[in-house]
Amino acid sequence: MAQFLVLLLGFGLASLPFVSDRVFAAWSLQGVKSAWVCLAEWFVLFFVYLLVSLGIEQRLQGTVHEQDWEFYVILFFLFTVFAVPGFVWRFLWSGRNPV
Repeated sequence: MAQFLVLLLGFGLASLPFVSDRVFAAWSLQGVKSAWVCLAEWFVLFFVYLLVSLGIEQRLQGTVHEQDWEFYVILFFLFTVFAVPGFVWRFLWSGRNPV
């Protein structure tokens, strides 16, 4: 069950910068949130997701397994794939941001 929780958390955090006009869903900006702000917020949320996932692993198994760099690269790209629906909705589907 915890694996599905981690996947749902990843999907939600990856899409959050693109579905909300607020920064980290808390602070309002003047005007429309730019793509650079969305990208910076997404990058910070990736590290939040990584820390929360490590915390869940520590809590459930009692230790965090050592991983090589390949694991973190795959996790980064998985987080990128999770962000695609939110990105498409904000920049390609929604008519409020002209391309």
